[in-house]
Amino acid sequence: MLAQLDEAGLVGDATVVKSLGCIMAMYMLLASSMRKQNVLKDEPRKKYNTKLKFQSDYFEDGVMTYANKRGVTLQGPEEIEELIAAADGDIELPKKDHKDPWGWKAALRAYTKKPGDPTLT
Repeated sequence: MLAQLDEAGLVGDATVVKSLGCIMAMYMLLASSMRKQNVLKDEPRKKYNTKLKFQSDYFEDGVMTYANKRGVTLQGPEEIEELIAAADGDIELPKKDHKDPWGWKAALRAYTKKPGDPTLT
């Protein structure tokens, strides 16, 4: 969704989407909560490179990168400072107008061929 909003020029504090910083922070909190419940992996991130742009178990890195690069003030949860400190806010964002900006379609195809395969995330 952030990629679509970004393409439309709607990511930033100076846009008509006034609640975006709070919603983005809530998604960062969701990632942290999901990790504590073992829904998302709690292991060191793989090193980012040009081939690996996004790691679904650390989707808050993408949220933080949009906040950093597009000027969004994250606010809301009490833990926001901890969440910001824990996130990697400098990953490569998808190019605008990309049909599958984060590679979800390819990941879904791979998953449906081998459901539950831990190497797919």
